[in-house]
Amino acid sequence: MSATWLELVQRACDELGLDRPSTLASSTDLQARQLGALANRQGDALQKQHGWTMLQNEWIVNVIGPVITTGDSTLGSAVITNIPDTSGIA
Repeated sequence: MSATWLELVQRACDELGLDRPSTLASSTDLQARQLGALANRQGDALQKQHGWTMLQNEWIVNVIGPVITTGDSTLGSAVITNIPDTSGIA
């Protein structure tokens, strides 16, 4: 289950009975800033303990819809015949 930095701090606030911050990075509230710093420190400790690497690159993957076509197959053969159009099939 993934969560944002803010969501993790808000969950901790719920458990501690503290007011939930609505922002962390630009907050001027001392409690929100302290909780954000504690979350960062814990994240750093987990990274060092488990040898996790930092995110090196961000990628955007564009996925096209599936190609739907027809064809004939023979039991025991990996060949499909009578496909009307093979464009878009890789």
